[in-house]
Amino acid sequence: MLSDIARYILDEALNYYEGSKKLNKNSISGTIFHKAMDEIRSTCVAANVKVILTRVGSKPIQVIKVIRAHTGMGLRESKHIIDSCQIPLDGGTRGEPHDTIIPITLDRIRAEQFVDILFEAGAEAKIVSI
Repeated sequence: MLSDIARYILDEALNYYEGSKKLNKNSISGTIFHKAMDEIRSTCVAANVKVILTRVGSKPIQVIKVIRAHTGMGLRESKHIIDSCQIPLDGGTRGEPHDTIIPITLDRIRAEQFVDILFEAGAEAKIVSI
């Protein structure tokens, strides 16, 4: 995950790119700016990543909505991901639920945004490089 300063710089750069405001490099010292840019570059090197759902939480319907909105999957497929994450590997009622890969390949930045939105919906997820 990116540090707060790197995330701030990345947000500023994206806003500049989208034309919504001017990039203000003067608000950050040169050394910190270059260090954060190096961190952004090294984090974004792994271009293709997968998002793994680790816990659904107490709001599975919200999580299904988020998965549908970000993957283009239908209700049945999204619900299957939620259900498979909640069922223990042994098939019984004992044991911990297991991680489920969400079948979409994203770049690192979009995957981090997706994980943040899943977190807001009450789920837990992680990013793995492929």
